Amino acid sequence: MRRLPREWKWVLGFFGLLLGIHWMLLVLSARALRAERRRWIEEGRPVTLEQVIPPAVPETENGAVLYSEAFQVLQTPSDGPDSEPLDKVIPEITRSYTADPKSPDFQARLEQLLGRPDLQTALDKLTEAADRPACRFEMDYRAGPTMLMPHLTSFLKMARLLQAKAICETRRGETNNALFTLTVILKMAESLRSEPALISQLVRNAVALQALSGLRKVMNDTVLPAEAAAAMRPWMRKLDDRSPFVRSLEAEQVVMNDWLGRHVNRPEFFEPEMGQGDLSRWKGYLAVAAYTPMRQWDQAAYARLMRRAASAMAVPWHLGRGPDLDREVEGLPPWFILSRLLMPAVRPIREKMECLLAETRMAGLALALNEFRRREGRYPDLLDGVA
Repeated sequence: MRRLPREWKWVLGFFGLLLGIHWMLLVLSARALRAERRRWIEEGRPVTLEQVIPPAVPETENGAVLYSEAFQVLQTPSDGPDSEPLDKVIPEITRSYTADPKSPDFQARLEQLLGRPDLQTALDKLTEAADRPACRFEMDYRAGPTMLMPHLTSFLKMARLLQAKAICETRRGETNNALFTLTVILKMAESLRSEPALISQLVRNAVALQALSGLRKVMNDTVLPAEAAAAMRPWMRKLDDRSPFVRSLEAEQVVMNDWLGRHVNRPEFFEPEMGQGDLSRWKGYLAVAAYTPMRQWDQAAYARLMRRAASAMAVPWHLGRGPDLDREVEGLPPWFILSRLLMPAVRPIREKMECLLAETRMAGLALALNEFRRREGRYPDLLDGVA
């Protein structure tokens, strides 16, 4: 039997060493990912898509069905003289009016818009949808970062329109109607509570702030009727809750890690860099094998940071700001792409949540002051006298 040349022995030994190192890295990275998964389970947090996807809702109870119909009306051209789709004209008119509600021209344009039959149809469906007990839009959670949520843009547009409508109703002396309109906005925000996505909770935050901002403008012009103000309080109390943001952080981690584990494990993921053909496919398999340890460590780091961010978000701001996640992210290796790309967005989300909670509590205090003024004819000397 012929002996292998010495050079071949060195080559085979070198490749054997590389395979041994790679196997060791695979074991260590998989162990780190499993350990972090165990911590999530021990803390009672979700770890699978089935645990974060909202349960099915009967169609007769699902507000998403009517919301979709209302949003479809917005995108459909009208047959009348105002043929342009509402989706195109609402943003500019509402922006102009809310910036200067005292302008007769802007008010006339808004009233003309509100008089359109197609908009009235959309508003009726929107009001009915907001009254339904549940809301679940069909979304492909397995799509990860490519998941489509077109309804969120329409939620924002309609919230701004309803805020402008409430201000207009106040200026016409229809305070009860204005408060009813603002309550519809609060119900719209509540409809997004169960969506397990950070972007959904940010939109919910923005929708709720439209209602609170509109309430502040209404209260500048008039004293609120007691019954209409009382009807708003239960919906405002629902905003004073951290759990939707905490759940969305947990769900975001599950969705992203699920997508990353399924897509980056396939050679097709690397085809744009490797090209086409059988040789390129083998290059894709080699890229998958080489990147897997780094991906697993990245997933473990992302899960750890999101777990700590969720724990910090559950604690009131004045009791502690939590870990310095920005500094931890800066200390990560450069190949931790997922953690470095997504974690910097978490801190501003907590700040937005705290702003919403503060605005909600301030609005609740304003309602209490309004009730005291309506009952006593003056404001209290001290806040201790406010119920």
